Amino acid sequence: MNASKHIQSLAILLGIFLLMLVLNRLMPLHRDDYLYAMIWGTTTHLSSMSDVLQSLWNHYLQHGGRMEAFFIQDTFLLGNKLWFDIANAAVFALEILLLYFHAIRDIAFGERPALLAAIFFMVWLGLPHFGEVTVWMCGACVYLWTGFFATLFLLPYNLYLAGRFDGTSPLWILPVGLLGLLAGWGVENLAVTSSFIAFLLCGYGWKKKILRPWMVSGLLFSGLGLCLLVLSPGNFVRYQEVHNTGFILHITNQLAGNGEMLLYLLPILLFVLLMRNWLKLTTAKEKGMPFDRQSRSPGKIQLIFLGLLVLLVISFFTSHFVAEAVRIGVIDHLLPAVGITRPRTLFHVNNVVDGFEEMALFWTAVFLLYGIARRALGFTGELRKALGKAVPDKELLHAYPALRFSVFTIAMGFFNNFVMIAAPTFPARATFSSVLMIIIGTAAMMTLPAMNDFYKEKGFTILKTGSAAVCAFIAVTAIAITAALRTENDVRVAYIKAHQGSGRVLVFPPFPIKNRALRHVYIVDFGNSVTKHGISLYYGIKDIQIDPNATLPEA
Repeated sequence: MNASKHIQSLAILLGIFLLMLVLNRLMPLHRDDYLYAMIWGTTTHLSSMSDVLQSLWNHYLQHGGRMEAFFIQDTFLLGNKLWFDIANAAVFALEILLLYFHAIRDIAFGERPALLAAIFFMVWLGLPHFGEVTVWMCGACVYLWTGFFATLFLLPYNLYLAGRFDGTSPLWILPVGLLGLLAGWGVENLAVTSSFIAFLLCGYGWKKKILRPWMVSGLLFSGLGLCLLVLSPGNFVRYQEVHNTGFILHITNQLAGNGEMLLYLLPILLFVLLMRNWLKLTTAKEKGMPFDRQSRSPGKIQLIFLGLLVLLVISFFTSHFVAEAVRIGVIDHLLPAVGITRPRTLFHVNNVVDGFEEMALFWTAVFLLYGIARRALGFTGELRKALGKAVPDKELLHAYPALRFSVFTIAMGFFNNFVMIAAPTFPARATFSSVLMIIIGTAAMMTLPAMNDFYKEKGFTILKTGSAAVCAFIAVTAIAITAALRTENDVRVAYIKAHQGSGRVLVFPPFPIKNRALRHVYIVDFGNSVTKHGISLYYGIKDIQIDPNATLPEA
């Protein structure tokens, strides 16, 4: 046992916990949190566990079957938010650890601290709408917590098939069954995928004559949880309210949802391409087909990206002149020129432009690092074409059998998105569990022995250092923006509290801060209908309106 590596791993997990704790402490109750702080369908505030149970029953009949997530949230809403903040930060850190266990297909903690850090970097950069699904209370309960239970449920299956878990004791039947129930009663697409994976693995176990009773127990209970989730009366009520779309829109939803996920996964996908090239190079050498690599300095394209990055950084920390130029060009000139003038369309375009500068910063940094690293590794276009002909992708699966696990988990990630074709909408937050599966597959690829020499290369050092810098920048920015928006939010909430039960219409100026640190911050202005609806009901006011000419009132 390497004590130093164990200490490093513990330090990484502690750092992850503390970062998430800070973000959670800065995050106020927001949007749907206020709706769930009342008995569902009423304006009665939750005050006891009997209220929680009544609210869950109302919700099950009227809105949906996600009892697991909202039992967690409603229970935390009975007390001080501090307890949720601590628990949520801990669950996030433990989820990173579970992803690590899945990737190495073992529970040997502390052997690979660098891999543990890499998994966190991938989650931090790759999750679409990070703040919405891991920091905001309602979103975290629906996605992070249910994802945690599903990840934990599938771990014994993974360990057993990898030969790291005996699995002969009948004592595992009940705990795996309970975890299966939690996995199946979580969030819809992940519940389907978890049950499907359990079904596939049970079928594999049957075929290989290694099927265990606990595997069947987990499958049956996950199926039960799935039925309780999707067959709730509230699901049919809500489906009738929103399902007025045709099949074509369901297809376009898939394109939009998967497309947005891939945009966030860009650094991970580019890293996978580099690892794929390295494995092909290693395989070619083992076949006696050596290819020469020549490390090169950054070229003209990288210098252009560097200049663009400097420009965007200056704009980000000053007047946001790049974003404003895009806003004027698109909203004031381009859209009117093509006849697009609908206020709602302009509103959505304006929201996209608000996040343009941050996304442009991110993509520019990613392509810059990738380009520099690829040149340092010597992967020229000619070399990559030659490797593609010499070593087809199918040959990699034969050369590295462990790579099949990576391909399987990544495929399950895209299957998890495909399940959303049954839903009338496909928001980016629903890709949460899909991204985690893709990250497991990527991290598993990193554990291949053939990759060890890759980590000694200058190109990998560039990637590692650059990724750490980008993650640190987003972390500092997210904390600063969350703190500033929390102050703005608290002033408004204090004024709302001062007029509780008045039935008045309150008028606020808009939030002065538009940036959201690559969506790591999820605090939406009170002009949004969802944001103001719950808090208006909770505090007994009629409405909240936003006026750019208004001044911030004092409570």
